[in-house]
Amino acid sequence: PNPAVVEDGLAVLNRRVVKINQRGRTSLFISNRHLITFNYIPKIPLIPDYERTFLMEMAMAGDIEYLEKFRQDLKEHRFALIVIEPLYGQIRGPNENVIFREENNAWVEQVAVYIRCYYQEDLLLKDLQIQLFVPDPIPNKAQCPTEP
Repeated sequence: PNPAVVEDGLAVLNRRVVKINQRGRTSLFISNRHLITFNYIPKIPLIPDYERTFLMEMAMAGDIEYLEKFRQDLKEHRFALIVIEPLYGQIRGPNENVIFREENNAWVEQVAVYIRCYYQEDLLLKDLQIQLFVPDPIPNKAQCPTEP
């Protein structure tokens, strides 16, 4: 992207993270953690259990205990801001010739729907491939999975 677009996007993200940090709340960087590592975003505590790759591993493994803890944290709005790559919610069928179909489906079913259930999109920095979510005071029933 254009350097000015990158700078503007990082400035917006920085302001939001600083504001949340000043209020004593937590920002969860599921992805884009390198922005903290390389000081594009002020140092904030990272939640290692909820890094994108680890979340994906647990979703693929079907680790219910881990996933339930994550979902409970979402339900309780533990995080004032979630920073993640754009979430897509399309389940891929068995006849679709799509690479990583199983991984996509595990991510959508085990992670993405729960983020969209308890959080609402606040901002999409499309050129940076960063999406911000904030707590949704009323769970989005259309996005929430049905309980068994």
